Amino acid sequence: MENSTIRQRYGRWALVAGASEGLGAAFARSAASRGLDVILVARRATTLAEVATQMRADYAVQTREIVADLGDPNATKRIADATSALEVGMLICNAASEPQGAFLDVPLAAHLEAIDVNCRATLALAHHFGGLMAQRQRGSLVVVTSLGGLCGLPVFASYGASKAFGWNLGEALWAELAERGVDALSYVVGSTRTPNLERSGAPEEHLAAAVSPEGVAEALFEGLGRGPTRYASADVEAAAEGLFGLSREEAVRALGKANRDTFLQSEP
Repeated sequence: MENSTIRQRYGRWALVAGASEGLGAAFARSAASRGLDVILVARRATTLAEVATQMRADYAVQTREIVADLGDPNATKRIADATSALEVGMLICNAASEPQGAFLDVPLAAHLEAIDVNCRATLALAHHFGGLMAQRQRGSLVVVTSLGGLCGLPVFASYGASKAFGWNLGEALWAELAERGVDALSYVVGSTRTPNLERSGAPEEHLAAAVSPEGVAEALFEGLGRGPTRYASADVEAAAEGLFGLSREEAVRALGKANRDTFLQSEP
Protein backbone atom coordinates (compact mmCIF):
# COMPACT_ATOMS: atom_id res chain seq x y z
CA MET A 1 0.00 0.00 0.00
CA GLU A 2 1.29 3.49 -0.84
CA ASN A 3 2.63 5.45 2.13
CA SER A 4 0.24 8.38 1.69
CA THR A 5 -2.68 5.97 1.41
CA ILE A 6 -1.88 4.29 4.73
CA ARG A 7 -2.22 7.48 6.77
CA GLN A 8 -5.26 8.64 4.81
CA ARG A 9 -7.00 5.29 5.02
CA TYR A 10 -6.29 4.39 8.63
CA GLY A 11 -5.35 7.51 10.55
CA ARG A 12 -2.34 9.29 11.97
CA TRP A 13 -1.18 7.05 14.83
CA ALA A 14 0.11 3.49 14.85
CA LEU A 15 0.42 1.58 18.12
CA VAL A 16 2.96 -1.24 18.33
CA ALA A 17 2.83 -3.59 21.31
CA GLY A 18 6.23 -5.07 22.10
CA ALA A 19 8.19 -2.29 20.41
CA SER A 20 11.50 -2.12 22.27
CA GLU A 21 13.52 -4.48 20.08
CA GLY A 22 13.39 -7.08 17.31
CA LEU A 23 10.25 -7.32 15.24
CA GLY A 24 8.33 -4.76 17.29
CA ALA A 25 10.97 -2.08 16.83
CA ALA A 26 11.14 -2.93 13.12
CA PHE A 27 7.35 -2.59 12.76
CA ALA A 28 7.53 0.76 14.51
CA ARG A 29 10.31 2.02 12.22
CA SER A 30 8.45 0.85 9.12
CA ALA A 31 5.36 2.73 10.29
CA ALA A 32 7.41 5.87 10.97
CA SER A 33 9.12 5.64 7.59
CA ARG A 34 5.65 5.91 6.04
CA GLY A 35 4.84 9.10 7.90
CA LEU A 36 2.84 7.58 10.75
CA ASP A 37 3.29 8.86 14.27
CA VAL A 38 3.95 5.91 16.54
CA ILE A 39 2.96 4.82 20.04
CA LEU A 40 5.49 2.34 21.38
CA VAL A 41 4.51 -0.06 24.15
CA ALA A 42 6.97 -2.28 26.02
CA ARG A 43 8.23 -3.11 29.50
CA ARG A 44 11.73 -1.56 29.42
CA ALA A 45 11.60 2.21 29.71
CA THR A 46 15.22 2.90 28.80
CA THR A 47 15.23 0.75 25.67
CA LEU A 48 11.86 2.11 24.62
CA ALA A 49 13.09 5.69 24.96
CA GLU A 50 16.15 4.90 22.85
CA VAL A 51 14.03 3.46 20.04
CA ALA A 52 11.68 6.45 20.14
CA THR A 53 14.52 8.98 20.11
CA GLN A 54 16.12 7.35 17.09
CA MET A 55 12.82 7.20 15.22
CA ARG A 56 12.15 10.89 15.78
CA ALA A 57 15.62 11.72 14.51
CA ASP A 58 15.39 9.46 11.46
CA TYR A 59 11.81 10.14 10.34
CA ALA A 60 10.71 13.43 11.95
CA VAL A 61 7.58 11.84 13.40
CA GLN A 62 5.96 12.17 16.79
CA THR A 63 6.14 9.33 19.28
CA ARG A 64 4.56 8.34 22.56
CA GLU A 65 6.10 5.75 24.85
CA ILE A 66 3.98 3.67 27.20
CA VAL A 67 5.84 1.50 29.68
CA ALA A 68 3.60 -1.48 30.34
CA ASP A 69 3.93 -5.19 31.00
CA LEU A 70 1.28 -6.89 28.89
CA GLY A 71 1.28 -9.77 31.33
CA ASP A 72 -0.33 -7.38 33.83
CA PRO A 73 -4.15 -7.54 33.71
CA ASN A 74 -4.26 -3.75 34.13
CA ALA A 75 -1.99 -3.02 31.17
CA THR A 76 -4.72 -2.60 28.56
CA LYS A 77 -6.56 -0.04 30.69
CA ARG A 78 -3.31 1.87 31.21
CA ILE A 79 -2.71 1.89 27.46
CA ALA A 80 -6.30 2.92 26.74
CA ASP A 81 -6.09 5.80 29.21
CA ALA A 82 -2.75 6.99 27.81
CA THR A 83 -4.08 7.05 24.24
CA SER A 84 -7.58 8.39 24.89
CA ALA A 85 -6.82 11.69 23.13
CA LEU A 86 -5.21 10.06 20.07
CA GLU A 87 -6.78 8.46 17.02
CA VAL A 88 -5.05 5.10 16.83
CA GLY A 89 -5.57 4.05 13.23
CA MET A 90 -3.27 1.02 13.27
CA LEU A 91 -2.73 -1.58 15.98
CA ILE A 92 0.08 -4.12 15.67
CA CYS A 93 -0.14 -6.81 18.38
CA ASN A 94 3.41 -8.11 18.39
CA ALA A 95 4.40 -8.63 22.03
CA ALA A 96 5.13 -12.25 22.81
CA SER A 97 6.29 -14.48 25.63
CA GLU A 98 8.07 -17.65 24.47
CA PRO A 99 8.66 -20.27 27.19
CA GLN A 100 11.25 -22.72 25.84
CA GLY A 101 11.82 -26.29 26.91
CA ALA A 102 9.96 -29.51 27.54
CA PHE A 103 6.45 -28.64 28.74
CA LEU A 104 6.77 -30.16 32.21
CA ASP A 105 10.24 -28.70 32.72
CA VAL A 106 9.00 -25.15 32.22
CA PRO A 107 7.45 -23.59 35.36
CA LEU A 108 3.68 -23.18 35.25
CA ALA A 109 4.07 -19.44 35.86
CA ALA A 110 5.98 -19.08 32.58
CA HIS A 111 3.25 -20.87 30.63
CA LEU A 112 0.57 -18.69 32.22
CA GLU A 113 2.55 -15.56 31.40
CA ALA A 114 2.60 -16.64 27.75
CA ILE A 115 -1.18 -16.94 27.80
CA ASP A 116 -1.53 -13.53 29.47
CA VAL A 117 0.78 -11.74 27.02
CA ASN A 118 0.06 -13.61 23.80
CA CYS A 119 -3.68 -14.27 24.18
CA ARG A 120 -5.41 -12.18 26.83
CA ALA A 121 -3.57 -8.92 26.12
CA THR A 122 -3.89 -9.34 22.36
CA LEU A 123 -7.62 -9.94 22.67
CA ALA A 124 -8.08 -7.01 25.07
CA LEU A 125 -6.15 -4.58 22.86
CA ALA A 126 -8.01 -5.75 19.75
CA HIS A 127 -11.34 -5.35 21.53
CA HIS A 128 -10.59 -1.83 22.77
CA PHE A 129 -8.95 -0.35 19.67
CA GLY A 130 -11.02 -2.42 17.25
CA GLY A 131 -14.14 -0.94 18.81
CA LEU A 132 -12.87 2.61 18.34
CA MET A 133 -11.86 1.87 14.75
CA ALA A 134 -15.27 0.39 14.00
CA GLN A 135 -16.95 3.54 15.34
CA ARG A 136 -14.82 5.66 13.00
CA GLN A 137 -15.23 3.10 10.20
CA ARG A 138 -11.54 3.00 9.43
CA GLY A 139 -8.43 1.37 10.84
CA SER A 140 -6.03 -1.56 10.60
CA LEU A 141 -5.64 -4.31 13.19
CA VAL A 142 -2.72 -6.74 12.84
CA VAL A 143 -2.20 -9.86 14.95
CA VAL A 144 1.37 -11.08 14.53
CA THR A 145 1.40 -14.86 14.66
CA SER A 146 3.73 -17.66 13.65
CA LEU A 147 4.16 -20.86 11.70
CA GLY A 148 4.35 -22.37 15.17
CA GLY A 149 0.61 -21.83 15.50
CA LEU A 150 -0.21 -24.23 12.69
CA CYS A 151 0.00 -27.38 14.81
CA GLY A 152 1.32 -28.60 18.15
CA LEU A 153 4.80 -27.20 18.77
CA PRO A 154 7.02 -29.36 20.99
CA VAL A 155 9.67 -27.42 22.94
CA PHE A 156 7.46 -24.29 22.68
CA ALA A 157 4.11 -25.86 23.59
CA SER A 158 2.31 -22.91 25.19
CA TYR A 159 3.84 -20.41 22.76
CA GLY A 160 2.63 -22.43 19.77
CA ALA A 161 -0.82 -22.83 21.30
CA SER A 162 -1.03 -19.08 21.91
CA LYS A 163 -0.02 -18.33 18.32
CA ALA A 164 -2.82 -20.61 17.09
CA PHE A 165 -5.17 -18.48 19.19
CA GLY A 166 -3.86 -15.28 17.61
CA TRP A 167 -3.99 -16.70 14.09
CA ASN A 168 -7.65 -17.66 14.48
CA LEU A 169 -8.53 -14.42 16.24
CA GLY A 170 -7.08 -12.27 13.46
CA GLU A 171 -8.92 -14.20 10.78
CA ALA A 172 -12.22 -13.92 12.64
CA LEU A 173 -11.76 -10.18 13.07
CA TRP A 174 -11.01 -9.85 9.35
CA ALA A 175 -14.44 -11.33 8.59
CA GLU A 176 -16.33 -9.40 11.27
CA LEU A 177 -14.76 -5.96 10.96
CA ALA A 178 -14.47 -5.62 7.17
CA GLU A 179 -18.06 -4.42 6.87
CA ARG A 180 -17.26 -1.75 9.48
CA GLY A 181 -14.33 -0.33 7.54
CA VAL A 182 -11.52 -2.02 9.49
CA ASP A 183 -8.79 -4.12 7.85
CA ALA A 184 -7.85 -6.97 10.21
CA LEU A 185 -5.07 -9.39 9.43
CA SER A 186 -3.24 -12.41 10.82
CA TYR A 187 0.41 -11.92 9.89
CA VAL A 188 2.38 -15.16 9.90
CA VAL A 189 6.12 -14.98 10.42
CA GLY A 190 8.77 -17.67 10.31
CA SER A 191 12.26 -17.82 11.79
CA THR A 192 13.38 -14.20 12.27
CA ARG A 193 16.74 -13.08 13.62
CA THR A 194 15.49 -11.23 16.66
CA PRO A 195 17.31 -10.78 19.98
CA ASN A 196 14.97 -13.44 21.42
CA LEU A 197 16.15 -15.94 18.81
CA GLU A 198 19.78 -15.02 19.45
CA ARG A 199 19.28 -15.61 23.17
CA SER A 200 17.52 -18.95 22.60
CA GLY A 201 20.66 -21.03 22.14
CA ALA A 202 19.99 -21.72 18.47
CA PRO A 203 23.16 -22.65 16.56
CA GLU A 204 24.79 -20.13 14.27
CA GLU A 205 23.67 -21.89 11.10
CA HIS A 206 20.04 -21.46 12.20
CA LEU A 207 20.60 -17.81 13.03
CA ALA A 208 22.28 -17.21 9.69
CA ALA A 209 19.29 -18.66 7.83
CA ALA A 210 16.76 -16.53 9.72
CA VAL A 211 15.40 -13.44 7.98
CA SER A 212 15.84 -9.90 9.24
CA PRO A 213 13.16 -8.15 11.30
CA GLU A 214 13.31 -5.25 8.86
CA GLY A 215 12.38 -7.47 5.92
CA VAL A 216 9.46 -8.96 7.83
CA ALA A 217 8.21 -5.50 8.81
CA GLU A 218 8.40 -4.15 5.28
CA ALA A 219 6.47 -7.13 3.93
CA LEU A 220 3.67 -6.44 6.41
CA PHE A 221 3.11 -2.91 5.17
CA GLU A 222 3.18 -4.07 1.57
CA GLY A 223 0.40 -6.57 2.34
CA LEU A 224 -1.97 -4.41 4.39
CA GLY A 225 -5.61 -4.77 3.48
CA ARG A 226 -5.12 -8.25 2.02
CA GLY A 227 -6.40 -10.52 4.79
CA PRO A 228 -7.44 -12.73 6.36
CA THR A 229 -3.90 -14.14 6.49
CA ARG A 230 -0.67 -12.88 5.02
CA TYR A 231 2.73 -14.54 5.20
CA ALA A 232 5.97 -12.69 5.85
CA SER A 233 7.57 -14.19 2.74
CA ALA A 234 7.05 -16.71 -0.04
CA ASP A 235 9.26 -19.11 1.94
CA VAL A 236 7.02 -18.87 5.00
CA GLU A 237 3.94 -19.48 2.86
CA ALA A 238 5.61 -22.48 1.22
CA ALA A 239 6.52 -23.89 4.62
CA ALA A 240 2.93 -23.49 5.78
CA GLU A 241 1.62 -25.19 2.67
CA GLY A 242 4.07 -28.03 3.23
CA LEU A 243 2.83 -28.53 6.78
CA PHE A 244 -0.79 -28.32 5.64
CA GLY A 245 0.00 -31.20 3.28
CA LEU A 246 1.10 -33.48 6.11
CA SER A 247 -1.04 -35.42 8.51
CA ARG A 248 -1.29 -33.87 11.98
CA GLU A 249 0.97 -36.58 13.36
CA GLU A 250 3.59 -35.97 10.69
CA ALA A 251 3.50 -32.19 11.15
CA VAL A 252 3.84 -32.31 14.94
CA ARG A 253 6.65 -34.86 14.77
CA ALA A 254 8.50 -32.85 12.11
CA LEU A 255 8.34 -29.59 14.05
CA GLY A 256 9.19 -31.35 17.30
CA LYS A 257 12.32 -32.92 15.83
CA ALA A 258 13.37 -29.63 14.25
CA ASN A 259 12.95 -27.78 17.54
CA ARG A 260 14.74 -30.39 19.62
CA ASP A 261 17.64 -30.47 17.16
CA THR A 262 17.81 -26.68 17.00
CA PHE A 263 17.15 -25.57 20.55
CA LEU A 264 17.88 -28.58 22.74
CA GLN A 265 20.42 -30.33 20.53
CA SER A 266 19.05 -33.67 21.68
CA GLU A 267 16.83 -36.42 20.35
CA PRO A 268 13.57 -37.38 22.09
